[in-house]
Amino acid sequence: MKNFKKGFSLLEILIALTIFSLILITVHVTFNVGINSYKTIQINLNRYYEISNLLNRMTQDIKNSFPFEKNDCKFSGDKNALSFFTNFKKEYARIFYKSEDNKLLCSYVLGNKALLDNNNLDFEIVLSSIKQINFSYGYLDFKNNDIIWQDAWVNKENLPHSIKIDLVVNLEDRQEDLHFIKIINIPLGINEIK
Repeated sequence: MKNFKKGFSLLEILIALTIFSLILITVHVTFNVGINSYKTIQINLNRYYEISNLLNRMTQDIKNSFPFEKNDCKFSGDKNALSFFTNFKKEYARIFYKSEDNKLLCSYVLGNKALLDNNNLDFEIVLSSIKQINFSYGYLDFKNNDIIWQDAWVNKENLPHSIKIDLVVNLEDRQEDLHFIKIINIPLGINEIK
């Protein structure tokens, strides 16, 4: 009698299934980590775009600002708020930015309404989940060839030479905060305070 061995033994099948299962689990975990990383990167990238678009919008608004009257330019600013006249969509507008409850809010008042008392403004949220935003106002010091920064702008006759926006945000799944600093020069701003 001849003894022919056909097929695999039970032990060989169990070993093959175990190896196949380990490979399958490794592939699944790798894909799962990759998909989660992609989602996190996409969320953070969208946040970067949101912040970049906001800073570009603010830059355009501030660069287009102008003194409204000779003795009162209608510009006011402190660490948490900013208000000024600007050219907006072929007419003048008064723009208000302020930080409140970890949000940056903005309001545009167009045309002749900008000249009225603006106590009841409708603010829109332009950026949420911020840790901190500070505005600083600068003028040129020609003697030291430097910009002198102040926490508030009290000069009613002139616009500041520059505005510095100091923004701190936290991205999803990041331990450290992201710090953005944007310095915007105003073409019609004052060069030096005498």
